[in-house]
Amino acid sequence: MAGIGLDQRTDPAGGEAALDALGSDRLTYPPKFVDQDDAGLRTVGLAVSLPAPAESSDEREVRRTVEVLVAAMSDVARRVQTEFVIEYEGEELGTLDGGRADAHFPERFFGTA
Repeated sequence: MAGIGLDQRTDPAGGEAALDALGSDRLTYPPKFVDQDDAGLRTVGLAVSLPAPAESSDEREVRRTVEVLVAAMSDVARRVQTEFVIEYEGEELGTLDGGRADAHFPERFFGTA
């Protein structure tokens, strides 16, 4: 599962706004809104379940999902002036802060940078 979330200091409405903006009903792998508390650390954001690389899946749709999700969350990060953490399988891969570098995350994620 890949997740993009906000830390406890962030306005939780940001994740809901991004989910609405995504039009997630048009994605093969739609994200879900997450609002959870784990030992006092609140995570609010979006999570999406992606197939494992070895599974037979349409890589174009996986790539499209990641690109759409990153673009939407980068826009929200810019508007609410916060930083989103990107995790994949429990490992932190980076952050989105609304800057120009955010657009290159999908290339790094898929190893095409």
